[in-house]
Amino acid sequence: MKQQKSSQKRVHLKPKHAKAYRKRHYALLACAISVAFLLFGILISLRVHLGDGMADSRAFVQNAYSHRIDTKQSVSSSNGFSFTYDPRRLYASAIDGSTGKLYIGYELSTERPYQTIKLSTKVVPHVTSAPDTILIDYYGADEIGQSLADGERAHVSGAQNEQTLTVVSTESVTERNLTFQKTVWSQSSSGPLASQLQSHFVSYTTLVGGKPLILRTNNRLGTSQADADLDAIFHSLVLGQPTVSYSTPSPAVALRVTQSKSLLDTILFTSASAETVTDSQTVSALYAPAVVKIYNAYCTDISINNQPYLTNACSAASGSGFFVSSDGYIATNGHVATESAKDLVIQDAYAAAAISNGKPLVQLAKLAGLDIGVLSAIKDDGTLLDTIFNGVYAMPDSAFTKTRNVQNLLVGLDSKDPDVNKLLKMTNARQVYAADSNLKAAKVISADYRAADGVVKYRNSDVAIIKIDGDNYPVAKLGDLSEVSQGSVLNILGYPAAASNNGIVAHDVSAVTLTSGKVSSIKTANGDSRKLIETDTTIGHGNSGGPVLGDNGDVVGIATYTIDGGGQGNGTFNYIRDIQDL
Repeated sequence: MKQQKSSQKRVHLKPKHAKAYRKRHYALLACAISVAFLLFGILISLRVHLGDGMADSRAFVQNAYSHRIDTKQSVSSSNGFSFTYDPRRLYASAIDGSTGKLYIGYELSTERPYQTIKLSTKVVPHVTSAPDTILIDYYGADEIGQSLADGERAHVSGAQNEQTLTVVSTESVTERNLTFQKTVWSQSSSGPLASQLQSHFVSYTTLVGGKPLILRTNNRLGTSQADADLDAIFHSLVLGQPTVSYSTPSPAVALRVTQSKSLLDTILFTSASAETVTDSQTVSALYAPAVVKIYNAYCTDISINNQPYLTNACSAASGSGFFVSSDGYIATNGHVATESAKDLVIQDAYAAAAISNGKPLVQLAKLAGLDIGVLSAIKDDGTLLDTIFNGVYAMPDSAFTKTRNVQNLLVGLDSKDPDVNKLLKMTNARQVYAADSNLKAAKVISADYRAADGVVKYRNSDVAIIKIDGDNYPVAKLGDLSEVSQGSVLNILGYPAAASNNGIVAHDVSAVTLTSGKVSSIKTANGDSRKLIETDTTIGHGNSGGPVLGDNGDVVGIATYTIDGGGQGNGTFNYIRDIQDL
């Protein structure tokens, strides 16, 4: 009975307490709704005020820019350059590299050490779409690419759409006796919101006081106005020597630079459009001028121990190289630039052996003083070849004499190729090909190369240094293998023959080709402890000797080898010599 009473009480009390509970929470719900409407109204009001404030900010900037309504306004940097622009079309802003302060409009006619200059198309109040932008950067120190990388890498990596950039064209452009490297880039997006959009960029690169100056556009929708604006600025550009010396900015100045960039980008909504240049584009724009095409044609007669051995030993090839000093020293591969007598006789003997003619090998073995009986007992062909070749390389250099010798080792400094047929004809006639201001005669300074390397093992590194006359050449910055690892991005600049001699493009001019890929592996060369970078980046014939750069702009290696599987499903593998070998 007690249990029943207790049960009845519980049944009786439950609806009583439930009724009071509903009243309390209905009241709380009504209060929450009221607060939500109040907050929503505040947010709407804030948004309107924010939009008005932004419009006021942009109107303030427009008024500042319109302080002087001229058809031309000047920008003058004590870093050694100046130009004019049309203030009716463009907003101009610049950051003083020594103080980090931001200057705009007519203020830029006062000379200061401007290092980052931005020109944006004029904007319409309350329209938040990003305008086309022109950027001018002067890299006054060794932190090549850092000012770009800091702001732009974050934007690229955070983009919603996958983007692909390719080189459309590159050429040398001369303006008032100054040489610029002009590159046109194409960018395509594959995201759901922009799959049909394509944009392109144009960059001009030259040296001012030995340091790179880059002018570039960001043309989001493929229109030509930004390119026209850039061309007008380019044609008004005046270059001279810097009147100030660059010093690394202090942390306080660096912070001020970042704040100045952020301030202007916020007002003009330009950060989204301005910061779209990738590291590979930066690397190419900076270092393409330092890359050269090398032509090596030679003919000679060779005697060994005063006895005629080879007559009319002739060969010709082209490759790539890059300046490592401003006074004309160029790095390349040994197989691109050298014509050693020992290499030539070994190549001749090896080619004969490949078609079952072993007589030249036997003759070389005798000249090297090797025991023919001992050699006959060697059953492994590789070991036999290695023994003979090592014996020849051990012979004194004085045993080899070259007569009727001519080597036309030439370095092209512009896009125009020499008359190749004339070059070959003159070389065969033992004549020197006439050099000129854009085609310089070179000489080999030093090389670490053996033509026999790769037959069995590698004992040398296949690098060389050559020299041309002149000074104030653009220079590539040498780095270290430790800067890259498996999966790192690589950029190779050079002159692959198949990119020019293919029947598709004009073959009488050359342009630097950029190929990009990744580090597949870092391995050790067969025969010594030197390192090789294996990569999926294309290395074509003619790329040999070209610089291989990481995305920070440092040269980490030299494009050297390609192993082709011959269409048998083995693939193609490319190898880069460690820059330490240089």
